[in-house]
Amino acid sequence: MSLITTVNGALSLITTAYGGMSLITTVNGAMSLITTAYGDMSLITTAYGAMSLITTVYGAMPLVRAACSAMSLITTAYGAMSLLTTVNCAMSMITTVNSAIPMITTAYGAMSLITTAYGAMSLITTVNCAMSLITTAYGAMSLITTVNGAMPLVTTVCSAMSLITTVCSAMSLITTAYGAMSLVTTVDGALPLVTTIDGAISMITTAYGAMSLITTANGAMSLVTTAYGAMSLITTVNGDMSLITTVNGAMPLVTTVDGAISMLTTAYGAMSLITTTNGAMSLITTVNGAMALLTAACSAMSLITTTYGAMSMITTAYGAMSPITTAYGAMSLITTFNGAMSVITTVNGAMSLITTVNSAISMITTAYGAMPPITTVNGTMSLTSTAFGAMSLITTVNGAMPLVTTVDGVMPLVTTAYGAMSRITTANGAMSLIKTVNGAMSLIKTANGAMSMITTVNGAMSLITTVNGAMSLITTANDAMSLITTANGAMSLITTAHGAMSLIFRVVSIFFFFFLISDFLYLKSFETFKLGTEHEV
Repeated sequence: MSLITTVNGALSLITTAYGGMSLITTVNGAMSLITTAYGDMSLITTAYGAMSLITTVYGAMPLVRAACSAMSLITTAYGAMSLLTTVNCAMSMITTVNSAIPMITTAYGAMSLITTAYGAMSLITTVNCAMSLITTAYGAMSLITTVNGAMPLVTTVCSAMSLITTVCSAMSLITTAYGAMSLVTTVDGALPLVTTIDGAISMITTAYGAMSLITTANGAMSLVTTAYGAMSLITTVNGDMSLITTVNGAMPLVTTVDGAISMLTTAYGAMSLITTTNGAMSLITTVNGAMALLTAACSAMSLITTTYGAMSMITTAYGAMSPITTAYGAMSLITTFNGAMSVITTVNGAMSLITTVNSAISMITTAYGAMPPITTVNGTMSLTSTAFGAMSLITTVNGAMPLVTTVDGVMPLVTTAYGAMSRITTANGAMSLIKTVNGAMSLIKTANGAMSMITTVNGAMSLITTVNGAMSLITTANDAMSLITTANGAMSLITTAHGAMSLIFRVVSIFFFFFLISDFLYLKSFETFKLGTEHEV
């Protein structure tokens, strides 16, 4: 039952020697994603337990334990069950005192990712509730709320054109007036992934629903359904959404009981990724509270904390950021070959998650390019295209409202007759996800073919901006507030101007910038009003 196995046991996604159910095992047990010697179910174990993602000594089952408990992802001294515990609780991503488990706590609660005074469950709260990602005064559960409701990420007045609109708690991602062009539309809170009027537009449907990527039966959306629901990616029973359900409920990825969504639930709730009890959401909860990635006691949220602010996810020898890199690029989560980015690359390029040929990015390429999710011809990006355009995700002839249309090798995601309401519009072959007239508020806009996720006029508050083609996740004018900034093309998770690893930095300067703009607009409006009054006199 291995998903990918190779000759020497390296680079396998699941290899089972004795039914150990490991996700990735290698020859010597080094750099494996899951290795099981005696069924202890560790995620990564190394020779001496250093730098391992999961090491188990006596079945204690921490997520990461290091030699001196420093830089560990989970260290458990007395069952404190913190994801990262530090000595002095300074600069910690998760510190636990009396099992409170906040996500980031600082000395005065300022600039914390999650601070919980009374279990308020805020994702980012600051002193004055300004610039918080989620602040809840009375359980408002807004994505970004400020003091006066200014500058929220999603606010809905009439439920029109909102990223998340709820009608009777339907929780749809995008709902429109008649359910047209919605990413997720719900009817009576049924919460399908994508439903259309006649149940059309499924990802891949086969004749009998066997091994299809998306099959629909009476409009019910499943990602992979098989004949008997065994080992399916998403199977639906009475419209309930589960990610993996099996016959007897043993080790599913997501099982649903009475419509409650859990990520991993077993017979007794042990080793579950998300289990819900009475609708309470936790990332990992078990029966006795052992081995939880996020356990909520008094609804407190936790994530990671370090001692001296080291906070590296995985850093390599030369500062190149990869989740897992090895000596020869084997068993790496991201390996590069001549600067090309691949998620998993193998020796011959067979069965790789992303393989690159001449810097062309494909999702899965096989020996003959048969049935890949993304195949590239001459570096052209298609979501799924074969030799004659068969088996593409959605291709149309005239380019009318397609999900993916190609004109002269240009890959827009959605283009319409006049380029309006397009998911990707291109100008001179540049790839943008959403472009506007003046370049303001675009999801991706490109200048000289550079890839950015959100760029603004002065480079402030951008999700991805690029300088000289370097890839950064968030870069600003002074490299403040960047999630990934690059210098000389090196990949770092969080770098600032002085190389300090901060998640939020120099917020005051950005607020001051917006304050100047608002003040300028106010003065201009007042001057216009004054001139108009004098003219009337």
